[in-house]
Amino acid sequence: MERLRTREIKRNGLNSMLLDENGLYTNDFLEWCKCYWTEEDQSMGGTYAEQLYQMELSKSAVIKLDSSQPVEQLYKEVMNNIQ
Repeated sequence: MERLRTREIKRNGLNSMLLDENGLYTNDFLEWCKCYWTEEDQSMGGTYAEQLYQMELSKSAVIKLDSSQPVEQLYKEVMNNIQ
């Protein structure tokens, strides 16, 4: 969260930020980030729970990739899954 907070301040400036209940700078995006992983109700749009539910319902193939991997590795994984 600290990385995102720093990024938001750099992008939008302190004037666009509010203080949260802990005295930390926040904005709408950061508030959404706080609940993205923790929300368990799959009917709550824009959350990981809802996205997982949509992937389960999808008739299309879903490939889960590790974004920390090099692009070349990700490309190989995608290509292996579509053949």
